[in-house]
Amino acid sequence: RFISIDRTVRTEDGEIPVEVADATPTPEQLALGKEWKKRINLMVSSLPVKYRPVFLLRYVEGLSYKEISEITGMPAGTVETYLFRAKKIVLKKIEIFFPG
Repeated sequence: RFISIDRTVRTEDGEIPVEVADATPTPEQLALGKEWKKRINLMVSSLPVKYRPVFLLRYVEGLSYKEISEITGMPAGTVETYLFRAKKIVLKKIEIFFPG
């Protein structure tokens, strides 16, 4: 969808109106987003308990391996291993939930 705004751009040929894509999500996009969130929450909650906090700190909170290591008290190598294993599990589940 596009919305017209009261703005023009000057060119050699004169002024042309600018149309900007509407960033407002459609009802379909909202429903799909809710479905995605529900499925992702199920996937994360199905991770082994020891992987869950590391996964959430990395991919929800956006923390670095070092920051996760400091927060959890785990060695950075363990954080890296847990994240690798958790990602592998989540990717397999994504393939199941969203084939093709």
